[in-house]
Amino acid sequence: MSEKNMLDLLNYFKRKYAQDYAVKIVQFFRSIYTYAVSKGMVEKNPLTSIRLEKLGEYDTTHLTQDEVKRISNFNFYKLNLPAESLKVLDEERDALIFTCYTGLHHSDYKNGAFELIEYNGRTWISGYRVKSKGGRRDKPYSIPLHPLALAIVDKYGGIDKLPKRNNSKRNQILKNIAAYTNIKVNLTTKIARKTLADYCLNTLQMRQEVLASILGHVSTKFIKHYAKISNSSIDEAMQFDNLNSKLDDTENHK
Repeated sequence: MSEKNMLDLLNYFKRKYAQDYAVKIVQFFRSIYTYAVSKGMVEKNPLTSIRLEKLGEYDTTHLTQDEVKRISNFNFYKLNLPAESLKVLDEERDALIFTCYTGLHHSDYKNGAFELIEYNGRTWISGYRVKSKGGRRDKPYSIPLHPLALAIVDKYGGIDKLPKRNNSKRNQILKNIAAYTNIKVNLTTKIARKTLADYCLNTLQMRQEVLASILGHVSTKFIKHYAKISNSSIDEAMQFDNLNSKLDDTENHK
């Protein structure tokens, strides 16, 4: 791959994704060339001179709760489609809603070994993320199941019986779901994880430390990749309606 080819690819990724994510992809390609040079597989790295600059901006695109409800409530069976197509749409909708309220990465949803446990009167999903390093099970994951997620588990007769497909096929089906339900977001499996993060941060007003644990992270470092605090959350947190009365009370107690 020439420098021009990589620049064209970088510009394509910038149009399709946030710049920081595009840069991350190109850095990966450059690291492969660096390794190839060190092993004598190629003479030089044609990507060395390409300037890669991250902006500190992250793509936190997600579904709003209204959009999640719209997808959840949509009746695909009213569409004039073959029975098998309707079944596929219904199953993938369930997989999307389940991951929107569990935050499971596609690899965890498809390959993870999770169990349902009872804690404090509620049903939880618990286990370890697939990305645990070297099989050390160092990324525990545990979260109470949202009523919609629990209903989906009940519908299929167990967490191990949820509909599962490869990521490419899922993303193709999700594009159709977005079209049928008039969702303008570029709907992919990645959106579900970001949707949970936004729901927890801005609807439930959850502390970032708790959100990080739910996402299977050991720190809050990567929260910014998934969600950001909305203006509505800031507005709700900073209310000054009772400020004058509180100041008066303070003066009266002096």
